[in-house]
Amino acid sequence: MKKELESEVTGELGVAYGQPFSFGHNFLAEGYDIGNGFNLDAKILVSSKWLIGTQWSHYKGDVVNISKVGGIDNTSVSHLLATGNYSLLEKNKSMSIRAGLGTGYVLYRHSQSTTKFKDDGFSIVANFDIAYKLSNSFGIYLKIDHYWDFLSVYTAPELENFFRRTQTLSPFIGIRLYFF
Repeated sequence: MKKELESEVTGELGVAYGQPFSFGHNFLAEGYDIGNGFNLDAKILVSSKWLIGTQWSHYKGDVVNISKVGGIDNTSVSHLLATGNYSLLEKNKSMSIRAGLGTGYVLYRHSQSTTKFKDDGFSIVANFDIAYKLSNSFGIYLKIDHYWDFLSVYTAPELENFFRRTQTLSPFIGIRLYFF
């Protein structure tokens, strides 16, 4: 006899590991080798198909092309976002497919020998996830985030697009805790 899963989940907490990569014509895509990252998210159910919450992600990158970024040694990138998700499919209360959007703050922390400096700005995220509940309070999920970062970097006008905008695609795998 198959155990029936609870239907009244009111919130969830997810922790995920991923391998982000940047693309396009920008300093992050052309100058860095991006390392592993992780993601934390917390969501509450506001209706039968809508969730709202927050998301924090973090990853690091090592410079591989000094001619594109200058003498920076490495950079860490953190996103803090408010998100909304819509449940596209829920099957037997054990599997779900969701799409979401979010907006928030991004911080790039650079280090160059003993000097440290920051760039920050506005970020938008679009995400898609597939989750499977293993029990009433525990599950696993696959997620992909697409970040668009708009930085407040002051540079020559001909280099503004190269240093002010980045795009990063981040596939994640994680565990999720459900609350009732």
